Order: sequence, then C-alpha cells, then structure tokens
Amino acid sequence: MVATVDLLSTSTAARAAGVSAESIRAWIRTGRLPAQATPIGALIDPADLYRALALREAAQRARSTSRASPGHGSARAGSSPPSARPGREKT
Repeated sequence: MVATVDLLSTSTAARAAGVSAESIRAWIRTGRLPAQATPIGALIDPADLYRALALREAAQRARSTSRASPGHGSARAGSSPPSARPGREKT
C-alpha cells in the first residue's frame, strides 16, 4: 500500500510557516522550496516546507552567531566617531 501525502497550497503553507504567501511564492521561484505547478496554483509537500524552514532557521542562527563573535564590535566598518564627523566640531 502506498501512503498518500496531502499537499499544501501556498496560503496554507504560509500560515504553517508564519510567513506571507508572497514569501512562499518567492521561495518557490528561487528554488528554495520545491512545489508542483498545477492549474490552481503551486502545491507543496509538507516535508519540503519543513526542510526549507529548518534550512532558513539554521542560516538565521549562523548569521546571528557570526555577528556576536569576538572581534566584531558594534561600530560599523568605516564609521567615524561622532567627534570626527563633519558638522560635529567642538565649539
């Protein structure tokens, strides 16, 4: 016996993921989320959605970890201290 999987519409996938339907469509267009094209719209396998969400979460964790690593101060690269900025001369 073959198990069947209920596929999700873009709006249902968006609700499940906590994002907009436009985000889901963008993920499909860019290849981040596989989907089956149908006359009524894209259909998404829940396993593919959860896999895409896990990859997104891992990427977000990696970005937040790299920002908090030693040697990365809060000052932006190329920024000057307030006293060195034009128009901020001491009087």
